Amino acid sequence: MDVDEKQELVLPTADMMGLEKLEEFGSIVSSTIQGDLALLSTASDRPLKNRFVNVGEVICPEQGYMRGHGTRVEDTKLIATVAGFVERTNKLITVRPLKRRLVPQVGQVVVGRIVEVGDREWRVDIGAHHHAVLPLNAIHLPNNVHRRRTYEDALQMRKFFREDDLIVAEVQDVRNELIRLHSRSAKYGLLVNGQLIRVHSSLIKQ
Repeated sequence: MDVDEKQELVLPTADMMGLEKLEEFGSIVSSTIQGDLALLSTASDRPLKNRFVNVGEVICPEQGYMRGHGTRVEDTKLIATVAGFVERTNKLITVRPLKRRLVPQVGQVVVGRIVEVGDREWRVDIGAHHHAVLPLNAIHLPNNVHRRRTYEDALQMRKFFREDDLIVAEVQDVRNELIRLHSRSAKYGLLVNGQLIRVHSSLIKQ
């Protein structure tokens, strides 16, 4: 009888210990789910456009949106893979990174540095992935002269721009990896005096 009584006392104690562990585990799971729901609620309540996010931060729930550059899907949530600003185009969500090369658009005014004088064209560094091209026939001649570019002009291209010169020009065409500039207006051309300040292209409002 003593043995049976001890067994009756021991078995409930073991069951109670198992129940406590189960309750503890359930509490942890519940807290995690509540935290995820709160995080999703907070992320979805904040406006998406131009919102700054860090790497690994929840942008919004995946449902109803499409994953774009700078994002990944994890546990039905869109997660940022780069630090930057959220951009939304209809249902497409992308993240514009803080540090990136300039993506030139037609009609955009840019400042560039001459890196090479070629055959009837200049190579210009405008901060894009590829150097831009400024053709000889796309520049504004001194004294507002309007005429065809001659063979003599091609031989004296450094009279207009030379290596390391800073110029301001307008993007005329962007096709694949070719960026064409022009400086036909008197407001474009060689920059002199003043001070050059370099900033990341992502900070320039376009």
